[in-house]
Amino acid sequence: MISQVTDRQLAPQLAQLGVTSFTEKFGHLYKPEDLNSFLKDNHTPEHYEKLIAHPGTSVWVAQSASAELIGYSVCGPCSSPIPVDAKNPGELKRLYLLPDYTRSGIGSQLMEPSMQWLEERYNDIFVSVYSENEQAIRFYERFGFKKIIRYYFMVGRQPDLEYIMKKSSP
Repeated sequence: MISQVTDRQLAPQLAQLGVTSFTEKFGHLYKPEDLNSFLKDNHTPEHYEKLIAHPGTSVWVAQSASAELIGYSVCGPCSSPIPVDAKNPGELKRLYLLPDYTRSGIGSQLMEPSMQWLEERYNDIFVSVYSENEQAIRFYERFGFKKIIRYYFMVGRQPDLEYIMKKSSP
């Protein structure tokens, strides 16, 4: 089941899901101090409380049949380094799934309301993706995103090469 989050009480569960999914997918790439710094800055209950409460941000969750959180997305105003000519830019800030649910269709189910929400509010829509995450790049391409620029995203003190992808106009 996919639903929009309005209750800040889900913040601890979202934080744990963020820590688990990021660490299982990418944790092996980083020194422990860089990984811990990144998680402390980006995946705490307080961070998710702010996201949920922010009027310009939307958080969507996917739940299993037993009501376990298995994935989520975060949408809002763009904060990634994008071209200066972008008009009213929005961003799919996160799309995280527990590893067991990758390639299950849940990511696509989360994308539907996320993209609808973004398209209703923004002219240009962006997503940032790790350059070596070919599976995610192909996924976003299926939704009309194309790579436009490269930049370095910091995880602690380690720079990761990422792509900014922009959704093509229909």
